[in-house]
Amino acid sequence: ALVQAAVDAAGTPAEAVVAPFEALRTWSAANTRGCAFINALAELPDAAHPAHRVAADQKLWLLNLFEELAAAADCPRPAALATRLLVLHEGAIATQPLALDTLPEAVELARALVEAGSRVSRGPRDSQA
Repeated sequence: ALVQAAVDAAGTPAEAVVAPFEALRTWSAANTRGCAFINALAELPDAAHPAHRVAADQKLWLLNLFEELAAAADCPRPAALATRLLVLHEGAIATQPLALDTLPEAVELARALVEAGSRVSRGPRDSQA
């Protein structure tokens, strides 16, 4: 619900692609023990375990959301961008318990990836406008 609210509040399609990172800011303030899904995947490596499947499905949901949002924002290669954003998002979550404050860098990098894709899809002439 937190991610969807952030997506819905985004002002532009490109901002919507980065919205899950903005939701992560709010989530991180209330969840200092890291991601229960990442923890479950580490503790329950058997893909047949029901909890493993639930955790994996959540990560696939986020990957699919990134891809849908990237496609809606006319980013080229939305599947590749979605994979990069998922890796970046999960890395920010995984490092959160270390108090390294990686989230601002992750948000900035996510925006740069989306913006780079947007410039490519608009073409060189349109990106200078």
